[in-house]
Amino acid sequence: LIIIFADTTALPPQESKSNFSLFTQENIRLYLSRRPRNDVAFVNSGLHDQKITGLTSQQYVQNVQDYLSLLVDNVRVLIWLSTSAPRGDANQPQTLPLTLERNQMVHFMIKQKFPRVFIMDVYNMTIKPEHHADNVHMKHFVYQQVAALLFKWTQATLMQYKKLVDVEILAAWTSSDPLAS
Repeated sequence: LIIIFADTTALPPQESKSNFSLFTQENIRLYLSRRPRNDVAFVNSGLHDQKITGLTSQQYVQNVQDYLSLLVDNVRVLIWLSTSAPRGDANQPQTLPLTLERNQMVHFMIKQKFPRVFIMDVYNMTIKPEHHADNVHMKHFVYQQVAALLFKWTQATLMQYKKLVDVEILAAWTSSDPLAS
């Protein structure tokens, strides 16, 4: 599922349906809540948000927090992908300093507000200018490398998460089982 901005960007009224929200993030939440609970969701935002005139870093972080709060209960494992590094082209709103600042702020917020949300930092993996097709998009081989790493990382993370869930289930079962005492 693709979402362009972290904020609650409203859809044009003619695109709104009675069983959908006017807000794209809420539609994602509704979609996920009507399906069997997903195992994993990757969430990312940031480069398009830098094009929003007047959006402060604090507002951006609040938008990400609001978005994550809509998703966190609808998936078993939620993984935030940090914003990739832009190339740094002149006259483009996406800059390395702003991306780094917002990544750091979002990482801090996630650790404080969503301790069960994992963070995968792809900023350093995408910082080389020769890996970029333009200011914000990577060359195909970079996406392939990031996808392969995400796959391996997710497998390892899910195995660790499964162990944690198994421990929680066992602890709940033994503490509520009268025969366990």
